[in-house]
Amino acid sequence: MNVADQKSAIVISASSGIGYALSKRWLSYDWKVFGTYRTSSTETKELQDQGVYLTNCDLSKEASITKACKELRSECLGWDI
Repeated sequence: MNVADQKSAIVISASSGIGYALSKRWLSYDWKVFGTYRTSSTETKELQDQGVYLTNCDLSKEASITKACKELRSECLGWDI
């Protein structure tokens, strides 16, 4: 697939439950995946090893959300999902 044609997804809470499953699914379709996580885990390590860009985000803290949004905007210039 041409990199210019590669689709991108942003997944909030990419390392847990549904977010992890969605991240793995989009990776299997050769999508570029960006996401957030609250705490490091074996899932975050696995996703990062597969090329997922992850940024820390604690959804209970406004400053953390703002920081994560800025990072995602910087790294993911456009997204499909």
